[in-house]
Amino acid sequence: MPEEKTGPKGVIPPAERIAASAIARLNSETPIIWLVSGPSSESRNYIANEIAKYFQKSALVDGEAISKYVLAGRILPGEEPNIESERQIELSIRNQCLLARSFSEAGFVSIINYAILTHYHLDAYRHYLSGGNLHLAIIPSSELKFVDLNSLLEKELHGIGYWIENIRIGSSIAKLIESEESIL
Repeated sequence: MPEEKTGPKGVIPPAERIAASAIARLNSETPIIWLVSGPSSESRNYIANEIAKYFQKSALVDGEAISKYVLAGRILPGEEPNIESERQIELSIRNQCLLARSFSEAGFVSIINYAILTHYHLDAYRHYLSGGNLHLAIIPSSELKFVDLNSLLEKELHGIGYWIENIRIGSSIAKLIESEESIL
């Protein structure tokens, strides 16, 4: 039988204790992960923060901030070369999901805030977060500068997730969280 590793005065080292706790939690609980999408970062930030406040233990993953971790050679969504732009979007999605899984394993509800505008990108989240209880809230924007992105969103994700047309505080957040429409 392998000898149990202990620290000073019989204390189990934190890394081993955390790993054991995460494994036990994964075996007993399905992680809850929210995806909050829409073209306007202001609207997404508001809803993502309201969802996070609803839960006792929550963690917010800012997808836009993660996408900015690439400094040299960064290609923005929609810029050329398109293949590199898509590769960097997928890299950002993968890292968002890794971080969300890490928080979920520690017992937090994870909320990912990112502009998921295509079915292809949504499928990437579904793949990287498989096994989790995924929810999607979509916030189209009424701002004129987002007309094209709203059209893309409607075309790509129509009928998927919970669509929030009017942003209101309080009961609408509870309604969103309790709604089965949000479940993917």
